[in-house]
Amino acid sequence: MKKFFLRLFLVVVVLVVLAAAALFIFINPLAKTAVEKGSAYALGVDTKLSDINVGLTSGTLTMNGLNVGNPQGFKSPYLMDMKRFDLATDPGSILSKTIVLHKFELDGLDVNVDQTMKGSNVQAIIDNLKRLGGGGKEEKPAEGGKKFKVDKIVITNVAAHFHLLTDVTGGKGLTIKVPRIELNNVTQDNAGGLAMGELIQRVIPAIFAGILEKGKGLIPADLSGATNGDIAALTKQIGGQAEKLVTQARSELEKAVGGAAGEMLKGAGKVLGGDANTGGIGIPKVNLPGADPNKPAGDVKKAVDKTVGGVLGGLLGGKKKDANK
Repeated sequence: MKKFFLRLFLVVVVLVVLAAAALFIFINPLAKTAVEKGSAYALGVDTKLSDINVGLTSGTLTMNGLNVGNPQGFKSPYLMDMKRFDLATDPGSILSKTIVLHKFELDGLDVNVDQTMKGSNVQAIIDNLKRLGGGGKEEKPAEGGKKFKVDKIVITNVAAHFHLLTDVTGGKGLTIKVPRIELNNVTQDNAGGLAMGELIQRVIPAIFAGILEKGKGLIPADLSGATNGDIAALTKQIGGQAEKLVTQARSELEKAVGGAAGEMLKGAGKVLGGDANTGGIGIPKVNLPGADPNKPAGDVKKAVDKTVGGVLGGLLGGKKKDANK
């Protein structure tokens, strides 16, 4: 009897070891398939992932080269190409129904925005995202699917290439670069997490909202207006945190642009003698030949003109030359 139980124990141990080995061998291909199928389902276009590495014991997950194809009718090679994802999970959640992501960072996002007479590829993708529904209800994952809980998503080094009226001009466009997009409290309104399709449905509109905000004044008004209108309609349909994420993306980019402009004004104020805090421009105190600092600004201006004229005269040979000679 003891030998029987010993053999039974050994068989169980061997099965457990084989199961664990199989899990380690097949976890990456299974995860790769899940990412590709989940993204393709949500966006309605082909998606391909170069590689993925799931660390079951370390709780780390890295992905490289997630390529999102273009909807039909658009000429650029892809809609989005995502370089490297770095994620950190609660190791105990990887095999559970809901995966908890403590870290979600994407470094390198390349986007092609194609505008034709019929619309843009971004608008087509947003229409595909609307298929998933929303209205504040949690999406039920497909059989065997996972849900995800994530607090913060950070996306760096974004380049968006705008190909305007490609069916008329042949694709000449402009590039907008966004250093960083940060989204906070991504799934806080869903205690059980979000299915991959719903997570994508929230994040993609926020990314494009940030890009449009950065390109304000450069991107044609009809394209940005129509796309922002589609984003608003989609996020209203989704409800929950979706609208807040779009607002976050826009406000962060607006602050960044405004802050940079403010620093430029302050710098100009310092150079020209203005108040560094207000950016005002004043006339600095000078020590120029023929100028008395205590005399009115008109005398200072004359001295400046005289000095500048002398410098230019020296550079040009001392005498003005007749333009016709």
